[in-house]
Amino acid sequence: MAPKRSWLASTMRSRAGLLQWVSIALAIVFVGWILASRGDELRTAFSLTPRLFVLISIAAIATFLVNGIELQVLAGRFDSHVPFKEALLLGLLVSTLNYLPMKTGTLLNGVLMRARYKVALSHFGALVIGSSFIHLWVGFTCAGVSMLTLGGDPVWAWSF
Repeated sequence: MAPKRSWLASTMRSRAGLLQWVSIALAIVFVGWILASRGDELRTAFSLTPRLFVLISIAAIATFLVNGIELQVLAGRFDSHVPFKEALLLGLLVSTLNYLPMKTGTLLNGVLMRARYKVALSHFGALVIGSSFIHLWVGFTCAGVSMLTLGGDPVWAWSF
């Protein structure tokens, strides 16, 4: 027979889940509001061809996938299991809310990871640092590949 969870633990877990879904809904509303209120400015700032729009969309989706996998792997290092679907939603939350002051998305992600998956804040800090190193490595690798394919200086390209 599985041990019963205390009332407080169940309440905290359900509140954390509710907070996660409310945060995601608010992030989507925030993006919608920006698009609705600043749509004209965005269109004048960017003249997107359909091809460029598709490439940007694919890059954004790939980023959420990579963030989800990365979050799962790094959380697993601290004996925490984050389901892939929730890892994707947390990545979307972070990406959307980090445009607010003080990296709000990352802070909220840390609070949710602590409440839902019992990841200590120190471990979450290590997770964020590890994630930053992975992103830097991917960015430098992509820069080097771009330089090689676009005919840049091979010495600089290989240094990246």
